[in-house]
Amino acid sequence: MSETMVVPGGAFGKQLANSDKKVRDRAVRGLQKWLISNEELTDLQLLKLWKGLFYCFWMSDKPMIQEHLADKLAAVVMKLPEGNGLRYMKAFWTIMIKEWHGIDRLRLDKFYMLLRKFHFYGFRYLQTKEWEQSVVEQYLNLLIKGPLRPNDLKVPDGLRYHTSEVYLDELRKAVSSEPSKETKVQLLQPFFVNLASSASDTVFSRIQDNIFKSILKQALSGACVGLRNVQGLGKY
Repeated sequence: MSETMVVPGGAFGKQLANSDKKVRDRAVRGLQKWLISNEELTDLQLLKLWKGLFYCFWMSDKPMIQEHLADKLAAVVMKLPEGNGLRYMKAFWTIMIKEWHGIDRLRLDKFYMLLRKFHFYGFRYLQTKEWEQSVVEQYLNLLIKGPLRPNDLKVPDGLRYHTSEVYLDELRKAVSSEPSKETKVQLLQPFFVNLASSASDTVFSRIQDNIFKSILKQALSGACVGLRNVQGLGKY
C-alpha cells in the first residue's frame, strides 16, 4: 500500500467536531469504516490520521461535544482488528507526546479527559481479548515506550503524572470480569519499570502514592471489613 494514500482530514475533521450529533456520529462511523477497510495501514498513515484528529479535538469547543468526541475516538479501537487496534493506540500516544507541550492551559482539561478515555478503552480492549498475556504485554509496551517512558525528556512529566493518577480508577471502571492475580501484577509492570529506573523524585513519588500506596490502602481497607464481619459473627 502506498504511503501517499489519502487519510481522512479536512472536511472530515470538521464533521467530527460539528455541533450536530448526527453529523458527528456519521463522521465517527466513517472513521471506523475507513480504518477497518484499510487493514494494512502503516504506522506513518496512522500518525498522519492522529495528527489530524488531534487538531480536530483541539477545535471542539463545547463540553458535550468534547466528551462525545473523546469517547468515540477512543472507542474506535474496539472495532478494529487486533493489530490495527494496538497500532491505533500507539499512534495516539505518539502524537500526544509530540504535541502535549503546545496545549494551552484552557484546553488541558479536555485533553486529560481524552487520555482517560483511552486508558478506559485500552482496558476494555484487553478484556475482549480475555487478558491474553501476549496482548497485555504488547499493550503495556505501548505505555512503557509512550506516556510512561522513563527518563526521556521528550515525554512530558504531566503524562506520567496523569497516567498514574487515573490508571487504577479506569481499570476498575472498565472491567466487568476481573483479571487473574497474575494479570493484575502484569498490569503494574510499567510502574515497576519507572520505580526501578526513574531519575525523577517527583515521578517516583507520584507513582508510589497513586499506584502502590493506593493498592495497599484498598487491601488494608478490605482486610478491616473482613475482620469486622468476623467479629460481628460472635453476636449470633
